[in-house]
Amino acid sequence: RTVTIVLQGFLGKSSLTALGNWRGKERDTPSAIQFMELEAGGCEVPFRAQQDTIRNLCTVITMRTGTDINVDGFVQGSKIFLRRRVFTKVRPTDRGVQSVQLDDHKDPYGAARKIASRWRIEQEVLTAIRRPSGSKIAVAPTLLTKGDFVEVTASARIETVRTRKRNGTIVSFEMHEVVRLYNA
Repeated sequence: RTVTIVLQGFLGKSSLTALGNWRGKERDTPSAIQFMELEAGGCEVPFRAQQDTIRNLCTVITMRTGTDINVDGFVQGSKIFLRRRVFTKVRPTDRGVQSVQLDDHKDPYGAARKIASRWRIEQEVLTAIRRPSGSKIAVAPTLLTKGDFVEVTASARIETVRTRKRNGTIVSFEMHEVVRLYNA
């Protein structure tokens, strides 16, 4: 089951492009992420309510999974941290799974297309600008800048990991859509 939350705040540091912070080397694909910081920007009271929502969701996830979750990884001071993994390893059982189609704009050097048989991008963060009429127009992620007031659709991703090095549960809050409401 997926619980989607809607957050609002001021855009801080971010990397929302299709390839996120990936540097183009295959060895770095497992750690490549898209990320963003959402800041209170002086609106502490309503922002704190959003932080409390994330804390409460972490409590529910802890109760359901039996895993301790470090809430500081998501909420610190007057910031909320969201991130999502860019690449997913291609498995033999993945036939028919949709992947993001990369072009020269999303993958200018073709590096991600070269490893597409081993690593795929399942979904990209949708970025848009809300018009005065209320409709949204899709834009490139680079048009969203630090200080923009944004609305973010996010959900918790819960993964169970079992490897030689690590066993446990990994929780992250992933953004799905980032809409600029007001320009910085």
